[in-house]
Amino acid sequence: ALLGMLLSSALLVSLWVWVSDAPLVWRLADLWLVALNGAATTIMTVLLYWGLARGPVNVVAPIVAAHPVLVLLVYVVFAGIQPLAIQWVAMAATIVGVVMVAGGSDKAKDTDPGSRRELQITLLIALASSLAYAVLVIAGQAAVVVYGVVQTLWLGRLASLAMLFLLYGARRDTPHLSIRWWPFLTLQGMLDASAYLAFFAGSRGQNPEVAMVVASAFGVVTVLLAWVFLKERISAFQWLALVLVFGGVGVLAAHV
Repeated sequence: ALLGMLLSSALLVSLWVWVSDAPLVWRLADLWLVALNGAATTIMTVLLYWGLARGPVNVVAPIVAAHPVLVLLVYVVFAGIQPLAIQWVAMAATIVGVVMVAGGSDKAKDTDPGSRRELQITLLIALASSLAYAVLVIAGQAAVVVYGVVQTLWLGRLASLAMLFLLYGARRDTPHLSIRWWPFLTLQGMLDASAYLAFFAGSRGQNPEVAMVVASAFGVVTVLLAWVFLKERISAFQWLALVLVFGGVGVLAAHV
């Protein structure tokens, strides 16, 4: 699924670059930024898909969507950003909410050791995806300053494909994609590329962390869609946890 999405989006963005005939920047010293962004995008998405497939979605999505806390901490340590007291409170609320989401799931309450072990694995996958998400955000926002929005997206797509082919090689696996799925994968590629394009565009300026925090609201949509279409049960305890996670993210967005 990821290969089909990346192939379709890479072709569409490449066509856009060719048709627009926009001037390209070839600053070799900073190419590692788009390479890191592309590699992290592949790793994040593979882990995200894996976590969502294992489920429950209402546990995985909030954990991955909490990546702004990691990004903001990096900005604090390395960029000298000094959070306000309310921002520290929001980060703490987000972390507590993530723990509550995981602890409030039906699998967490299951006394069967096998089920609890499966949930622990899913949590580790979601945490790793959140970490990779933070890396792609930081690298992508730094690359936009050098290469611009469209070129960052284009080079990032190519780097993502290269990383995915490396994963296939490591697994000694050959992808098989039925032609009947290509319309859906192409649509997904268009949506994915458009989302990153909007994110990179919003990252330009003096407060790139705003775009990062606001974009993490995808977790709200994901959880609600799983509730409506996958009929995933969300306990009252988890609703409270979701309010903490996304409320914390919202406060961060309002005070950066």
